[in-house]
Amino acid sequence: MLAARLLWVLLLAAALALTLLTGSAAAAVLALALLLLPLLALGCDLAAARRVRCTISAPVNLQKNTPGVLRLTLQNGSRLPVSRVVCRVEVENLLTGETALLCAECGLLPRREKTTQLTLCAEHSGRLQVRVERLRLYDAFGLISVRANANASAGVTVQPDTFAQTLIISPAGAPNLDAEQYAPDCPGSDLTEPYQIREYVPGDSRRQILWKLSGKYDRLLVKDASLPVQQNILVFWERTEGAPDAARTDAQAEVLVTLCRGLLSQGAPFTLAWNEAGSARCVSFTLRELDDLIGVLPRLLSAAAVTGAPGYTLLAQAEELPAAAHLIYITNDTIPDAAARSALRRFGELSILHCGGAETADGVRFDAAQYARQLETLMI
Repeated sequence: MLAARLLWVLLLAAALALTLLTGSAAAAVLALALLLLPLLALGCDLAAARRVRCTISAPVNLQKNTPGVLRLTLQNGSRLPVSRVVCRVEVENLLTGETALLCAECGLLPRREKTTQLTLCAEHSGRLQVRVERLRLYDAFGLISVRANANASAGVTVQPDTFAQTLIISPAGAPNLDAEQYAPDCPGSDLTEPYQIREYVPGDSRRQILWKLSGKYDRLLVKDASLPVQQNILVFWERTEGAPDAARTDAQAEVLVTLCRGLLSQGAPFTLAWNEAGSARCVSFTLRELDDLIGVLPRLLSAAAVTGAPGYTLLAQAEELPAAAHLIYITNDTIPDAAARSALRRFGELSILHCGGAETADGVRFDAAQYARQLETLMI
């Protein structure tokens, strides 16, 4: 853009100099044309601005440090040409707070569209919000701009890398099949206590069918198993931080997702929770299979660092969370104090995984560089 403006200045200066020195009519016409061209383009741009549209096509998922293709489609619905369209795209990682700007420019013929490709790459995992930050129409020399509609956006999930981990669930956190207290709000695998009675659907086990009740109502009825409280694990991610650190946040996300996959592979039912920005509360999801984890990743990886009350304060006050026998607390360096740990006892035994900070007697410390080696074997 700067080069085009400089070219216009040089051409105009040369045309004016020739006109004054030689009295050339051709030079005078050229100078006049250079002065009128931006004004003529301005009129065309003003008329076309309301008919110029922009759409974004982005990949659903990306791997870290792996380039992806972002397609930007510009459409001119007017009967007038646009010499130059400049589109500036902002990419924000909602998890780490990192931002980047991408830029594309092209010309648009009347009633035509053009697609340009931009390279999208992220160093850290998270949910990328891609949006058109500015869309402007220019003359050929980039002297005068007209603003056009810029409301296109897209979302991209940058998947955390997982690592090989041996997860050992201690007897205190292991399933207790003889439990007498059951979670009232989520099913499990204990058929001795029904969670709910419903109609049969293909794929239900014959062990679930209530034959006598089915005969009474003349349709197949089944019972869903209950979840003993001693079998439930609560995994909480503390998102209250001071100075955000992208590398440490990324490390926590990878530790969290690796842990969740390990619990799922062992068939251990658990609830995933974190304190969410803007709501001053904890959000939670019960995960039973890998598809549940995949479905919650976009929201989980949008969990920006928040200021205010520590997450353990909100967690202790969260009445909607199910009862549990074990709490796994993943944090940066916001470690619950003695009073907070006492309030969290309703979630059972406490295991703290913290990224950075000083060593603690009842916590496991890891850092942003060696976490895969440090947490290769984890006992909870």
